[in-house]
Amino acid sequence: MKISKTDRGYSPFNLKRISTNHTSSNFIETFEGKLNKLVSQDIDTLISEVYNLDNEVENNFKEEHIERYKDIIKKLILKTQELVKVVEKISGKNKDKILKVVVISDTKLKKLLDEVINSEISKLRIKGILKELNGILISLKV
Repeated sequence: MKISKTDRGYSPFNLKRISTNHTSSNFIETFEGKLNKLVSQDIDTLISEVYNLDNEVENNFKEEHIERYKDIIKKLILKTQELVKVVEKISGKNKDKILKVVVISDTKLKKLLDEVINSEISKLRIKGILKELNGILISLKV
């Protein structure tokens, strides 16, 4: 005869709490803070580049602007790839949420890069790309 327990609170495993050393958690918090500060500085630099380029495009559109857009998009892709590598190493409560934002941004940037390379770009399309870049930068900064 087999007896099974159907109590909702029943757990077949002995759960033990593991206490963590406070100094290691403080180290992780300070490391994450420094990392976020560095990342936000890089993203702020890219945002200012996009704004400057936007002003130049409004005044006078040239072929060199397309190359500068490509460079900014490449920098953003590299930055998001660096973020993915770092975020994978850090464990925390919001790890999945941060990783999801970075991966989504990375795929959008790759689509934008393909579009810039493969199609003719009008001034209006570049304005649309600028708005998308600004949105991606803002989502990365948050």
